[in-house]
This record gives sequence, C-alpha cells and structure tokens, in this order.
Amino acid sequence: MRNPLNSIISNCEMLEKDKSLKKSNKQRLKTIKISCKMLNSFLLDLVDWTQIKLGKFAKKEEKFNLHELFDIVCEMIKFKADIKQIYCVVELDKNLPVMFYGD
Repeated sequence: MRNPLNSIISNCEMLEKDKSLKKSNKQRLKTIKISCKMLNSFLLDLVDWTQIKLGKFAKKEEKFNLHELFDIVCEMIKFKADIKQIYCVVELDKNLPVMFYGD
C-alpha cells in the first residue's frame, strides 16, 4: 500500500512544478498529496495498532507542529467545504505553543 501512495505523492510533486498548470489544479494536486500522506500515516498507525495487540509496541515520541497539523486537516476538508460553499479557516489561540511533543 505504501509504495503506490509514495508513487502518487512523487507524481504530484513533479506535476506541481509544471509552470503551465493552473493555480486551481496545483491546489488539487496539493490536496491529493496531503490526503496520500494522511492515508500513509493511517497505515502506519494500523501497523502500530497491530503491534499493540501483539504486545510489541514501543512509543515513538516526536516533536510536531500543531499549527501545521491543523492547516493540513483544514486543507483536506476544504475541497468538500468549497463544494458546499462553506468557509473553512483555522484560528488558533496566539498563546498556544507551535511545537508539541507526543506520539
């Protein structure tokens, strides 16, 4: 599963560099790429879940950018929101830290 997803991501990245591509199409490619990355992450989570069930799971704590994560989620649902003519925006409290540490 991951190889086809990585292939789609790579092709999207190559197409994004095409200067003749319309802005709206570049945005669609970005959404496809983000969705593939999220699906890939889901697959990795599924592997982790299997490891938990087998009692072989080890936490993988790392830093992540919460603001970026919310932007990615918003970008993924923006397509549906646009179809329904719903405005989609993320507004986080300015006092909220950008970087978090977790699994």
